[in-house]
Amino acid sequence: MNQPFNPYQHNADVLRGFFRKPIVLITAISFCVPTITKLITSVSTLIYTIPYLVNFASESDSGLKFSVRPDLSPLLFGLALLILFCTARSRKPVVNFKSPVTYLMVIAIIFTVFAGIALAGALILLILLLVFNSYMPNYIFQSALGIAIINAVGALADFMFYLALSRFSKGIKYSLTSVFITKAGSKFTAVTAFINVAVSVVSVIIGYIFLPSMLDVVSFLLQSLSDLLNINSVSQITNMISELIHSTFSLTIIGSISEIVPLIMVGIVAIMYFIYIRKTTDSLVLTPVDNEATRFYSEPTPEHNSEPQMPFNQNTNAPFVPPVMPESQPIENNFMY
Repeated sequence: MNQPFNPYQHNADVLRGFFRKPIVLITAISFCVPTITKLITSVSTLIYTIPYLVNFASESDSGLKFSVRPDLSPLLFGLALLILFCTARSRKPVVNFKSPVTYLMVIAIIFTVFAGIALAGALILLILLLVFNSYMPNYIFQSALGIAIINAVGALADFMFYLALSRFSKGIKYSLTSVFITKAGSKFTAVTAFINVAVSVVSVIIGYIFLPSMLDVVSFLLQSLSDLLNINSVSQITNMISELIHSTFSLTIIGSISEIVPLIMVGIVAIMYFIYIRKTTDSLVLTPVDNEATRFYSEPTPEHNSEPQMPFNQNTNAPFVPPVMPESQPIENNFMY
C-alpha cells in the first residue's frame, strides 16, 4: 500500500540531497584555514617579538608574558557545516536536520550581534575623530580618517554578511518546519560574501600602500597617551611597535588573505543552494484534481442562435441549395425497408 505524501519529509529529503554534496565538506574544511594560518602567524610574530620584549623587560624590570591566542571563531561555522554534511551522509532512511540547522542559525545570530557591536564602535570612533580633528595635525587627521573609514566599511561588510547568513539559516530551518521549501537569504549571502572578500582585499592593498601613514598615526597616539599618563619610555615603545609592524606586516597580509577563503566558499555554496532549490521547486508540476476548478478560466464557448441554420457545402463553404426537381417528372418512392 502506498504511503501518504509527507511534505516535511519531502523537504528534508531535498535538503539532504544538497548537503551531501562534497562542496559542503570542502567549505567546512576551509573554515580551518584562517585558524591554522593565524596560529602560524601568531607563533612567527611571537618569535619576532621576543628580542624586543627581552630588552624592554630588562630595562623596565617587569616580567615577560608569552601567549599565543589564535582566533577559534571560524571553527564554529566549520563544525556546523561538518555536522550538516555528516547528517546528510547518514545511512538512516530518516535523518534529523533540525538540530544542526538550529546550531548554525544560533551561531550566525550571535556573530551578527558581535558584528553589530563592532560596527557601532567603528562608527563612534569615526564620529569622535571628526569631532576632535582640531587637536591633531592635518596629515595625522587625514591618515587616521582613512584608517577609520576602512575600519567602518569592513565592520559594515561583516555585519551584512552575518545578517545574510542568519536569514539563510533561518530559511533552511523554515523549510524543515513548513510545507513550503524556500531559498530565502541565499542570494543575499552570496552577494555579501563576495562584497566582504572585495573589501578585505582592498583593505590589505590600502594598508600596504599607506603603511608609513599608519605608523605616523600610531606614533602620534602613543605620544599623546604618554603625555596624558606621564610615561617616559613611550619613544622606545613607539620604535618597537614600528619595527614590529614592518617585520610582521607580510604575516598580517597572509592572515588577511586566509580569511577570505571561507567567504568565497560560502558564496559558492549559497549560489549552488539557490540554483538547486530553484530547479527542485520548478520541476514540481501540479495538476488540478477537479476540472470544475478551471472551467471559469477556460475560453468562453460561442453562443449558438436558436434559429435553424442552413447547411454548408464542405468544398466551397457556401450554403447548400437543394436541387429543384422538374414538375413534369413525378417523384418516385424507391425506399427500401
